[in-house]
Amino acid sequence: MLSSELKPSLAQCLKELHLPTVRACYGQEADRARQESLTYEHYLAEVMEREQEVRRQNRIQRLLSESKLPLAKSLETFETSRLSSPLGAQLGPCWKGPLWSGPRMFWLLAIPEVEKPICSAPLPRN
Repeated sequence: MLSSELKPSLAQCLKELHLPTVRACYGQEADRARQESLTYEHYLAEVMEREQEVRRQNRIQRLLSESKLPLAKSLETFETSRLSSPLGAQLGPCWKGPLWSGPRMFWLLAIPEVEKPICSAPLPRN
């Protein structure tokens, strides 16, 4: 266990270094490391991997929020009636078949006169 003198000092250091996940989980991970006789390197790696994963998830959420993409839009909710006839004819074959069986990336359809994208859809990995 961490001494009562060291605990506040460590918590303050972690706060100043902006390591909230480490601050939240270091005690629990230290106890687990003692029980499993893990090395200091394993303990440190586990704590830092947790911090890294939380930061990665926070970054993804922040970027999604900043992108202001319509996350609720999908191919199923896309209104093809909004497309002009030539564009609808060009994109018609894209809506059907095995093209959509393994989505990995997305494409975005936007019209220059419209400020917001009107459709986003998955693209297969080829």
